Amino acid sequence: MVVSPDETGVSRAIFYSSLMGVPMGIFYRHRDYATHVDGEHPIKEIRFLGEQINHRDVLIIDDMINSGKTMVDTATIMKENGARDIYCIAPFGLFTEGIGRMQEAVNKKIIKQVLCTNLIYRQPDLLNAPWYVDVNMTPFIARLIDAINLDESLGELVNPSCKISDLLSQIRIGELFE
Repeated sequence: MVVSPDETGVSRAIFYSSLMGVPMGIFYRHRDYATHVDGEHPIKEIRFLGEQINHRDVLIIDDMINSGKTMVDTATIMKENGARDIYCIAPFGLFTEGIGRMQEAVNKKIIKQVLCTNLIYRQPDLLNAPWYVDVNMTPFIARLIDAINLDESLGELVNPSCKISDLLSQIRIGELFE
């Protein structure tokens, strides 16, 4: 199952769940917009919209992991509702407050793995964490630069469905969750 931790990532979750042919879910965070606490509107209620989670592997996908709070909170709710293995993926793993929160979630067996790209600086403790997978984007970025220098079309290079379809044709879907 592919899950978006909030309503801002719905299109991303729809794309990946459609591509992999698995169910999708989303967390709706009902905020109190009349109140401001520490620069944010507090969450009144969190609702999960989607199929039953029981005994499913879950892929939580977001645009970035800042402090890790959203991923850990989402994974905790999923685990409490019967999820099996939970994987968190985001292109940018900032971990602005360190990896402690995520490490604790891994230690409690809430989260199995976290995957982020090498498109930003990653702290050595993150890179050394056994649960962290660093996805190397260097060949892709090099190819983009090469295409720009050769005045080639970037259409197919930046179209994620082409790249993902190529990848999925090379591996079995089940291998992604082993």
